[in-house]
Amino acid sequence: MENSQVSIFDLSGTVKEKSLQAVLCKYEEIYDTNFEELFTGFDDIKVLTFSYGMGFINKTLKLFRTAEIILGSEFRVKYDIKEVMAAQEDDAPFMTFQASCLRGIRRNKYLVDRILNDEVSVYLAKEIIAHEKLYILTAENGSTRVICGSANFSDKAFEGGSQRESILVFNNDPGAYEWAMNEFDMVKDMSTQEIIKSAIYYSETGLPKDEKDEIKEIPIVAEAIAKEAGIILESESVVSDDEYQFAVDVSNFKNRIKGVVNAVAKKDAIGKVLITPIKTNDLIRSFRKKVVKEAEIRKVHPEFSVDLLNHKAVLNDKEFNLDPSQEMVKADIEALDRFFSGYDRFLGNVENTKNQFFLLMNYMFLTPFVGKVRNTAYRHKYASIYYPVFAVLVGDKNSGKSSFVKVIQKFMFLKDLQSFTGEHWTKTTVRGLMQNVSEIPILIDDISRTRFKENADEIIKEDDNINQSGITTIPSFVLTSNDITTSIEPALKKRMLYITSDLKLDNVNAAHMHKLVHDNIENLNGSFYCKYLSKMIDRVNDLLELIKSDKAEDENWHPDLFKISSETICEIVSEACGTTPKYMRKVTFEDYFGVDTAMTRDIKAEIITNYQHNKRAFVIDRKRNKLVYTPGEKQYEARRYADALPEFLEAKVQNNYILMELDKAEEFFGIKFKRGFRFR
Repeated sequence: MENSQVSIFDLSGTVKEKSLQAVLCKYEEIYDTNFEELFTGFDDIKVLTFSYGMGFINKTLKLFRTAEIILGSEFRVKYDIKEVMAAQEDDAPFMTFQASCLRGIRRNKYLVDRILNDEVSVYLAKEIIAHEKLYILTAENGSTRVICGSANFSDKAFEGGSQRESILVFNNDPGAYEWAMNEFDMVKDMSTQEIIKSAIYYSETGLPKDEKDEIKEIPIVAEAIAKEAGIILESESVVSDDEYQFAVDVSNFKNRIKGVVNAVAKKDAIGKVLITPIKTNDLIRSFRKKVVKEAEIRKVHPEFSVDLLNHKAVLNDKEFNLDPSQEMVKADIEALDRFFSGYDRFLGNVENTKNQFFLLMNYMFLTPFVGKVRNTAYRHKYASIYYPVFAVLVGDKNSGKSSFVKVIQKFMFLKDLQSFTGEHWTKTTVRGLMQNVSEIPILIDDISRTRFKENADEIIKEDDNINQSGITTIPSFVLTSNDITTSIEPALKKRMLYITSDLKLDNVNAAHMHKLVHDNIENLNGSFYCKYLSKMIDRVNDLLELIKSDKAEDENWHPDLFKISSETICEIVSEACGTTPKYMRKVTFEDYFGVDTAMTRDIKAEIITNYQHNKRAFVIDRKRNKLVYTPGEKQYEARRYADALPEFLEAKVQNNYILMELDKAEEFFGIKFKRGFRFR
């Protein structure tokens, strides 16, 4: 059969003399049927339709092994199918898109899964407008059915009722089948599976040239503009499909713009918080102001990226030399060791602080890999607490906290990075940095206990948003503080590192240390970190493959970045210098989050000291094997201690005291609790 196109215009726009195509048919009979009878008994389906219903598509596809669907007009398709078609794009940006939990993906997960399994393909007619309604059904036994007429691919068309349709059926008709396949293939050749990504979702890896306009590329805003619609932020009732045509449902609103919606949102009479069509423009203006402000905050941060696939690292478009000479590596190590040796001048537990600082250095070093491993591990059901984004470094004034973080930043990138203050510890600013600064440890310096507590829940507890966003280039955040005590609840404790400095330095020696630090970091050449990155890229690639395989030999195995990183550091130092300083050692996840952490040690020391000087705070009941400890008059004081104690003590807070198992407490504290104090 001759293959000619459907439109009355050819591609040049010239009207043909005989521009209509007609199929000559022969009437046999009319019979009553329904949707199930028409579409049941076949294995594969090809659909060419002018309009559609998403619910009907999902229902019909359950009857078929494979399906190809062509939508005959690009301009008539709704936003929902464009969202679903994003599944046909490359995996990385789609994962970012899928994680944003937009309404179409949530509602049409079945269709998305079928697409991802290569069982369903969706096309948009691009070069022509195809008004046909054509359904080609085939079975493994060779049976065919062609359905055509006026019925679009929707419930209204095939479920009967008030809407009249013309439905023509050709069973096992070779001529009809050949004609239908020719029509389908012709339109398919002029169709596309691609969509305009910027109109569908915001990709973290592909920012627009003008960042101030990126809000227009977020789907909910793009659709609101296109439909001249409002935006529903939250609702006390379910939004109907009809209402959806006039207001875009964003109950899981993009975190990127949450900070600017309050100024333009209002609550209507039936409980919906919404942004009216007029206010959508105000939203865009507010967002642009926010972008300018955030750009000022982060403008001095370099752009850093580690490419695992191509084994390279790039800082501000300059590629690192990942094969430095051993002499240069050794020079860097010696400069670093001189810096650590400077802490010998401090008062306090020097060795313990060096050990703690090494834990922090190890964590800062592995920052470029955290997002990458976290993203893959999350998809394979490993807990995200293995890959924390936040660390807190606590110590007295002049204990070297801030200088240590800045030196390690310089050691990594040979640049002085901007630090932030406690006033930047807000949900909006941290999220802005998280989305716009990549793979670099960020310092938030000298944050007060009150400021930390005000925003910690909103920022740290919601780190699951990182998993859902699919971002792989997140920075890490190191907070320093003089007065954040161990009053950190378990939900925060398991999501952040807690590092302490036990050192003190008077003002005179602190001034001397400033010169020593400056002299050492001026001699850095960056080779040690380049060598570290080179080895880590290979090891992280191996780790990712092991995660994906789900074939760990030990059921208790978990992907431990801390272990791999510290082993890499020790190996480089040993190869270059022959020996390794005592504070540089192999550590694991348990060293950061296990029983013997800095937070637990601090509380343990406080309780031992309190027992020495205030035995009346302790009640010992050997018969019931109970130890009761009252740290103060308020319940929050008891909670502070209980939250930091290891789980095996089974510490319970009742009123203003803590109840523990006596035998376990004696083993942990190393004390035989009785009136006469002594260590075991």
